[in-house]
Amino acid sequence: MSVLFQIQPTIDMHTVIIRGLIQHGNAHSVYNWLRRMPTLPGHFSPTIEQFHLFLNASSKMESYKFSRHIVSTMHALGCKPTIETFIILIRTRWESAMEEGKIPHIAALESMVEDMKRERLPYDAEIAGLLYDCYATVGQEVNANQIRSIYEAAFSESRSEQGPEWLTSLSNTSQRQGILSAIELYRQFEKEGCLPGPAVLAILRHLRSLDDLLLAEKELGVKCNASHWSMLISNNIRSRHLSEALDLYHRSKEAGIIPDAGLVGPLIKGLCQSSSLVPPSESSLDRALEIYRDLADVWPQANQLPRDNGRRHSAGPDINIYHTILRGLSSSSKHDKYYPIAMSLIDEMKARNLSTMDSFVASSLIVFLMRRASTVEEAMEGYQQYASALDERGYSIVLNAFTKLSFGGESPITSLAEYFSIVKDMRHARFPVTVEAYTILLRHLATVGTQARRLKNAEEALHKLDKLVVATRRTHDLLTLDPSITPDAVLLNQLMDTYQRLDCFADAYRVWEMMYVTGRFDQISVSIILDACAYAGAVQLAMQIHKKLVRD
Repeated sequence: MSVLFQIQPTIDMHTVIIRGLIQHGNAHSVYNWLRRMPTLPGHFSPTIEQFHLFLNASSKMESYKFSRHIVSTMHALGCKPTIETFIILIRTRWESAMEEGKIPHIAALESMVEDMKRERLPYDAEIAGLLYDCYATVGQEVNANQIRSIYEAAFSESRSEQGPEWLTSLSNTSQRQGILSAIELYRQFEKEGCLPGPAVLAILRHLRSLDDLLLAEKELGVKCNASHWSMLISNNIRSRHLSEALDLYHRSKEAGIIPDAGLVGPLIKGLCQSSSLVPPSESSLDRALEIYRDLADVWPQANQLPRDNGRRHSAGPDINIYHTILRGLSSSSKHDKYYPIAMSLIDEMKARNLSTMDSFVASSLIVFLMRRASTVEEAMEGYQQYASALDERGYSIVLNAFTKLSFGGESPITSLAEYFSIVKDMRHARFPVTVEAYTILLRHLATVGTQARRLKNAEEALHKLDKLVVATRRTHDLLTLDPSITPDAVLLNQLMDTYQRLDCFADAYRVWEMMYVTGRFDQISVSIILDACAYAGAVQLAMQIHKKLVRD
């Protein structure tokens, strides 16, 4: 934006864009924009107002589960949920149930009370009244009194601790107008009783520069600790400034800061992250292991500091750090190098009294064993060793890894037998087989198909494409016959795109016709079918599609 039009992006521009995306009715497009904001020009983190704008709209576009997911990811995007966030969430939960003719079980609202407690939010009379009114308005006075009592008991200590919303104002001012304006505002709040310690945290919440931290220290007379440094590091990681985050970590050590899980966790995550196509580099993984070792050496004991005094993280290595490293190591092509290291990390987890029999660990070990295997039979044996510990997410990770295996230049995926045997295990373990199981497979068939079309040996390319077409059509048949699956636009888009990439225009067009008739299509669907028409030279068909869409 700034390069093309010589305009400096502002946070308000993002709000305008978010409003526009909401008007188009695609909640996932809005969510993707919020997630990308730290990496877009200006490197802004989403504001609480933008999240609330989205949450209010998403309740009319998506399920309550989607709204709950949005709230669960707010911290990762640098935004802390507030009382208003949970007011929106409670109303969404209740209204969605009412539309289905149901009344939520009291445990559903109690879980939100626990979430508010976990977020260290203060007692709020509006929340108490809202929880009571939900049940009282449908004549369930007993439940109304019970949920209000649960809430009041959970927040009994904080009911008298409410104060002015200084910190929110300081954080917003710092983000929108810069640190100098926030410090000037603090001077006004200081006269009303605002303390410098919490004020520094609020001012630094969205900043990334070491100069800002040093200025805040000087002006407010506060010595910044690991929590302050971790904010700056996290913000740099979110905006994909990994080298700046690493430099901040080095400077924090020079400043005598003792690292904790909150400070090094974002760094390790940034170093171990991989995209769908590129795994983390060997140097990044080695650097992550060095930083982990720094942390482990400082906190060698299993009994680590509790999460008190505002601490959201344990002091030493926590389960999330181990999960992140194991996931990164398992995605590397250097599996012979990193497998022994992964096993030693699991031994260290045991020494720290951390669980090693969860799905995250199991899926990482299965991926390691699959990637080290020389045959598909060996890969399946590795899977069977730890399959019993997998949950729904773990199965998705394993399925994704299986699609990328190759033995002697041949992918076992085209036979489909082993892939769907894992899906069958997932169903037997009583986990719902969702559209993701099919999307993962179709996405990889499309990728392999694109690679096959680029082969210089035409005979070899045709042979591979034929096998991929058979596999795709068989997957399409299985999808059609699966009574537990209702294909959504995302899955059908992937099916249509896979056919297109395999030069099966007629199949792709039939999928589009079904999507059009049933109304299960979006702007991505239109882009895929028009692209397919262009590639197949079907100009008249593309014009007919366009004409129908304009007419509708």
